[in-house]
This record gives sequence, C-alpha cells and structure tokens, in this order.
Amino acid sequence: MTPSPVFGCDMLPRRFSIQLQVRSLNSLVGSTFESHLRLNLLTKETVLVVGLGEVGRPMFELLEESGKFDIYGYDLEKEKMDFLKDQQLPSKMDIMHICLPCTNQKKFVNTTVGYIRKFSPRLTIVNSTVPPETTINISKKCDGCLVAYSPIRGVHKSLDHMKWEIKRWTKFVGGTNAEASEAAHAHFGEQH
Repeated sequence: MTPSPVFGCDMLPRRFSIQLQVRSLNSLVGSTFESHLRLNLLTKETVLVVGLGEVGRPMFELLEESGKFDIYGYDLEKEKMDFLKDQQLPSKMDIMHICLPCTNQKKFVNTTVGYIRKFSPRLTIVNSTVPPETTINISKKCDGCLVAYSPIRGVHKSLDHMKWEIKRWTKFVGGTNAEASEAAHAHFGEQH
C-alpha cells in the first residue's frame, strides 16, 4: 500500500478561514468524513493527545489555545497530567494525536492500536518520529481506521521552544489512504 500525497498546512495562529474549510469540504465529496466536517462547523471536535512530554504537551497547548476543540490529554506518567485538573476522558474521541517516543516499531504499533481500541477515534495522527511503514502497520491492525503521519519538526530545547517550533514549521501530513490524508489536512486547517 502506497501512502497518499502529502499536504502542507501550517499551524500559525490566525483567524479561522472559511475558504479553507469550504475547499476541504469540496475535496471530500463522497467521503464518510464529509458529513462529520459539515457538522463540525457548529460543534467542537473532541481531541486527545496521547503522550504529554516534549512534543505532546506543546501540541496539547496549541490545540487548546485555538479554542476550536474540546481537548484532552493522557500520559502514563501521572505527574505529566497534573496540569489537567481532574479531566474526565470521554470513551470516544474524534481525533487522537499520538506523541509517544518510538524505540521499537512493533511495540509502538501495538501500543497505538491499543489506544485506538480504547478511545475509538475517527482519525489517529502519529506525530512521533517513526520508521517507514509504521502508520501502514497501525492501519492494518485496526481494520479500516483512518491513520495519518504528521511528524513534528524542531529542536527539543524546552516546552516553550518546541511550541514555537511547531508554529514555525509547515505541518506536513500523509495518510495511509486518501481519506486519512484529507481528514488530517482538514483537522490541521481547523486550527487557523
């Protein structure tokens, strides 16, 4: 399976662009994600960031600051979740960002698939640096789920610096199929 084309969409904060939303909807005609995007013009998506370390915490903060999502965070290290103040995780998410270190591809794939089964997101975006075919392996194991890859670029100096780096660089996305690519592109477009 060959990944879909890559789309660029920067994450610089600016006013919401109706034009971008309409263009995204027009390109999704006939997809199952289209009806969800039309509904989201009036409602907020639930977004979960899994892994609240050097990449996940800045990603969480940027998504939260956009004001366009109901944002949740999750980390196995409870002290990394202290800033969340008694959040109650919904059992189902619209979008899930994976921001975990990948030292072993098989373990990373199995861990990610476990989170997909637990939270049932419509779209999972892997923001971690991973070996080739990792997102394809995740997609195969979760039977039809939408999975996209969107690596974070930047220097890991501090949380504030990483937040600045995420805003600075163009955000590239590539899905395991066209629908996953379009859904990830639309999601990052909503942050404007």
